[in-house]
Amino acid sequence: MFGQSWRVLLVCAAVAAVLAAPTVAQADVLNDWNVIAQNQALTIRPTAHGQTRGIAMVQGAVYDAVNALHPKYEPYVLDLAELDARPFGSRRAAIATAAHNVLVEIVAPTQVAGLDSAYAATMARIPNGRVKNEGVRVGAAAADAMLDAREEDGFMASFEFVIGPDAGDWRPLVPTALDPDPWVGNLAPFLIESASQFRSAGPNALTSVAYAEEFAEVKELGALNSPTRTADQTTAAIFWQAPPVVLWNRLARDLSAERDI
Repeated sequence: MFGQSWRVLLVCAAVAAVLAAPTVAQADVLNDWNVIAQNQALTIRPTAHGQTRGIAMVQGAVYDAVNALHPKYEPYVLDLAELDARPFGSRRAAIATAAHNVLVEIVAPTQVAGLDSAYAATMARIPNGRVKNEGVRVGAAAADAMLDAREEDGFMASFEFVIGPDAGDWRPLVPTALDPDPWVGNLAPFLIESASQFRSAGPNALTSVAYAEEFAEVKELGALNSPTRTADQTTAAIFWQAPPVVLWNRLARDLSAERDI
């Protein structure tokens, strides 16, 4: 779960870094393709894990593409020396190409035609010429670098469930009630070396007073008709049910509009 939070943070960091670039004229395309990527990511798998991986790949590639044209920050996976990007390249072309080229490789084949159509519409608004061509070249390179970096990252890798017989061991309620996305536990992180860097000490002992108190609190506040849960707590619980891809990307777009960047 912690790894998922870092992947969500990558999305916000990438959007913020790109929007904060000087003389930005590409915010319209950036936001357009962020919305497209958000909506397309929701089709990758019906769980938050596959969706956040997908959007992180898109926004990471977009970040690398814009940063390559005007290097100001450390690149994520793109080799700037090998690419030798020209600063006159179109950022809008780079953004659209990076996002499109990543998306068409990770979404269902039925979604590709729609992405191609959206890409063609974006590119039609950019004048033809070497400026546009350089942007396309840089965006394509950023997408390729991201796809190569995540090719063997553990996505959808096989997983063997360990079902223990003792109290406190994990067991499914019924034999078929298994996590649909167990691979996420071994997925290569986006921004940290390993999730174990920040892993907690684990739950309290089953026989401890602290465990009993926390269990009782969760049971009481989590009850469907809890008499002690406040309206604010109920609202917060409903709010956090939103898919992280939608929640955090919408927040990033709202902040960019609010601050006019």
